[in-house]
Amino acid sequence: MVELKVPRWALGAAHHGDYLYAFGGHDGENTLRTIERARVQDDSSLGDWELVGPMIDRRQGATAIVDDDRVYIVGGYAGVGPGGTPGNDYLGAVESALIAKDGLLGRFEKMSPMRSPRGYHGVVTAGHRLYAIGGGNGDAFVPTVERLNLP
Repeated sequence: MVELKVPRWALGAAHHGDYLYAFGGHDGENTLRTIERARVQDDSSLGDWELVGPMIDRRQGATAIVDDDRVYIVGGYAGVGPGGTPGNDYLGAVESALIAKDGLLGRFEKMSPMRSPRGYHGVVTAGHRLYAIGGGNGDAFVPTVERLNLP
């Protein structure tokens, strides 16, 4: 078993090429914007996790998905940041970054936000479109599915 550099729950996770990625989450005190990756070895074991950069927004309960060579981080809950500073609650924000051949992530960019902020939801891609499914917004379940066009 290989331990994350920063223990976290409610994280987004994705796979691309030879790497697994862990995005954001909560460490028991703060909502995170850190990203880690670990190489999947030829025998399917994992190499050590390493920190590879931050997202724009701190998020827990966000989803992460890869389409072509881009990763998309969708929604989530901003929660509490360093020093107990309050976040801006549930996010409609979507950010993405290019994944290089060596597994490094490019700079994250904001995309058009969802109309309905949500966290703890599902996400799939089909035909260069992203679908955010269900989730919650702190007050209620979100019963809608939103479609976002991908570049």
